[in-house]
Amino acid sequence: MEDIPEQQHLLPAAVDYRAKHLPNKLYAALPRGDRLEDGFFDLTYAAFARAIDATAWWLDSVLGARPLETKFENLMTVPYVGPEDFRYVLFIYAAMKTGRKMMLPFAANTPEGLVSLLELSSSEVVLATACHKHLWTEPLKQRPEIRLIEVPDIDEFVHDRRLQPYKYERTLDEGIDDTHLVLQTSGTTGQPRPIPVKNRFIKHYLQDDEAQSRQASPSQRVAAYVLLTDAYCPALLPLSWAAGISMTVWHPLWTNQVPIMLPVKSVPRPLTADYVKAIAKYGPRGQRNGVFLVPDVLRGLARDNEGRECLKLYDWVAFGGSPLDFETGDAITAMGVRVQSFIGSTDTGLYNILLNDPQDWNMHRFLENDHGFYLSHYHDDLYELAVKRQPDDPRPPFLIDPTADVFHTRDLWRAAPGREGFWMNAGRVDDFVKLSSLTKFNAIAIEQEIEANAIVAKCVIAGDSRKKPFILVEPSAEARPHDSTPAAGVIGRIWPAIEAANKHLLAEARLTKELTVLTQPGQPIVRTAKGTVSRRTTLLMYEAAIEEAYAAAGYEPVLFNVLGEPIAKPDEHTNGHAKGHPNGHAQ
Repeated sequence: MEDIPEQQHLLPAAVDYRAKHLPNKLYAALPRGDRLEDGFFDLTYAAFARAIDATAWWLDSVLGARPLETKFENLMTVPYVGPEDFRYVLFIYAAMKTGRKMMLPFAANTPEGLVSLLELSSSEVVLATACHKHLWTEPLKQRPEIRLIEVPDIDEFVHDRRLQPYKYERTLDEGIDDTHLVLQTSGTTGQPRPIPVKNRFIKHYLQDDEAQSRQASPSQRVAAYVLLTDAYCPALLPLSWAAGISMTVWHPLWTNQVPIMLPVKSVPRPLTADYVKAIAKYGPRGQRNGVFLVPDVLRGLARDNEGRECLKLYDWVAFGGSPLDFETGDAITAMGVRVQSFIGSTDTGLYNILLNDPQDWNMHRFLENDHGFYLSHYHDDLYELAVKRQPDDPRPPFLIDPTADVFHTRDLWRAAPGREGFWMNAGRVDDFVKLSSLTKFNAIAIEQEIEANAIVAKCVIAGDSRKKPFILVEPSAEARPHDSTPAAGVIGRIWPAIEAANKHLLAEARLTKELTVLTQPGQPIVRTAKGTVSRRTTLLMYEAAIEEAYAAAGYEPVLFNVLGEPIAKPDEHTNGHAKGHPNGHAQ
């Protein structure tokens, strides 16, 4: 943001500056109607600033005007849940202008999860659109003192009507430690918790990193910042995710990336390859174009002629959330389209992965001396990415736990054979299973609930990158009194324990009898010397039985093993690719 004086680098001030000095500069493309075919219109910085001000005045009208002596160290938290449209962006900016901070819970939270977020954030009011008010019904029965306010249609904010500007005069020095917004994460207990995002994080860990990348030598430029620069990108990620916010709120300011907001009523959930083809057909295009997709959709596009033609319209495709197989990545690269993983987390932000040659899409190089990130030896040839606290560190793990000196990302890496400085992602030391739809759940919490029933001796739940999870069960002697007891009878005995745990899972994540695999007598789930489960060893030991269960249930073969790692045949990928496990994450 070299065009903006540094003291005006807080986001609302930056938009106001550009609205004054570059009023016709493009910020985003917004839909004209409910269908892609209805077309899009350009939202300039002048129109964007006017929409933020309209939203700010509305917030004051329903919540009260900002006090003259606003205590920025204790800003009012305003939770909002709505459709995936531009109101999320407007509320983030307008809350900052009015001396508040938005909290963006996931719409998929349970009522108990929402109550937890409300209590931990000391919220006194919640916002929702008409179609999302029902999500607050049960939580507010438990917290009836909290007000529910219905949010008007987006046309109330985005319009050409004249209105009085809403002044924002807070400088960077004054507001560097203000909370910019509040996200959420699901902790190891399974309940979500608020995650504060500070302006210091936005300034020093995103904006400054982009500026340094732009000035670096070509081999030391961060892939995400290079690719996003001046690129038109469909906004396909949930706007309550850090990744979704980065593509609509943060990166557009300093990379000039143009988010293409989609008509929410037409977007299928989960996203389909056919809809991506329609975006390519009807959506606006720039001189540079990119798209972020989950690997499942990328595979679907790469498998038919129309999908391949769609991919060729983009300069690059990014993936995240689960691994992309070698076959698909190589096929897209051969079309002349760059493939890139975007990796990061709500806790630590974007990993500054450097831009490689296109044929090395499945390998990663890390920026050196990068905000305390380092690779810590984990086991055998595996290394875990960790981060050491830095002075005045604004990253959430260190704000939440002031005594923490190191945060472990749980991302595992393996050195690429014969390629010094190149690393292959090797999965996660993770409690969570992430399905192909990006639905994510805490497998450890579910396992513990099932194991609380004495009918189950031990169990392991997995299924990364699959459509449905599976469960491997070591039955108790009560469930399988004899080695010859039929499997159907054993599953029938243990099923009530599994069914009770299913109540805590979304429909697509629920365990099924057809994907329930029993351990064999004499081959129990493997324990480590510490008494914990050796998940990797156990799952590989039962890989054949697990794959047989998927095949018998009618699921198509996948190009991953039971650990969610891509499979490459020994005689394939001899074009210079190191064998490994490419992966990306979007949280």
